[in-house]
Amino acid sequence: MNLRASLAFVLLGASIAAPVACSTTVTPSDRATQTSASSSTSSQMFGDTSQDECVVCSDPTPHCWHPTGARVACLSDTDCSTWKSGTKCLDDHSCGCASAADCSGDTFGPACAPVTHQCGCGSDADCTEKGFPYCAPSIGQCDECLTNADCKAPDLAACNDGFCVPCNVDADCAASSYGRTCLSAQNLCGCHFDSECTTSPRGPHCILSDGVFGQCNCEIDADCSKSPDGLRCFDHSCGCSVDADCPQGDFCGEGSCQPK
Repeated sequence: MNLRASLAFVLLGASIAAPVACSTTVTPSDRATQTSASSSTSSQMFGDTSQDECVVCSDPTPHCWHPTGARVACLSDTDCSTWKSGTKCLDDHSCGCASAADCSGDTFGPACAPVTHQCGCGSDADCTEKGFPYCAPSIGQCDECLTNADCKAPDLAACNDGFCVPCNVDADCAASSYGRTCLSAQNLCGCHFDSECTTSPRGPHCILSDGVFGQCNCEIDADCSKSPDGLRCFDHSCGCSVDADCPQGDFCGEGSCQPK
């Protein structure tokens, strides 16, 4: 699990830890039976809120906040000692951080993110995972990009929510091999006319997929003379069938030229 996915899992855990009201239908004498019967199903809460007690069957958050009879992650900092993104019990009774001191030796980074109150990166130097070199310090997350300038590939020229994508607006498609028009709802570059494809190595023709929007592709083998994927045109896509279709000395694998 990469760092982004791990952090998402931790933040999800934080949301699970939010107070959840106990059931008022279970009496003290019923608890043992109810708890045993429910432990093999989902995470359920049973309790007698008149006595401010909670019994947790499947137990991600084992503590009961007595004033409300609700299940919470912590009642004190001690309850957060094994939490993976901060050792502080916050005001909402979730585990996290209030300062960098709560993140000492933390798996996700040494800084406390001011927005999420979870431990994470404070600078790019904290981002050591390949492919995610840039730190968004407000949320303590290492990303693939923070701005378009961080996205170097012509076909992935725009930054969107920390990832390099083909486009957000038409201007992002200026050097795209797929076309000069951005289908912003899907962050895809494409085309309306052949004139958008005259220099594309994918082919000089705008092949429409829905009668209106398409992508630059080929119609005959000659259209693939500059394609890194191969010199043959198969079903409007440049590719290869043998190594000889790869003029740069690559080999043909799975229908496209691969570096040796």
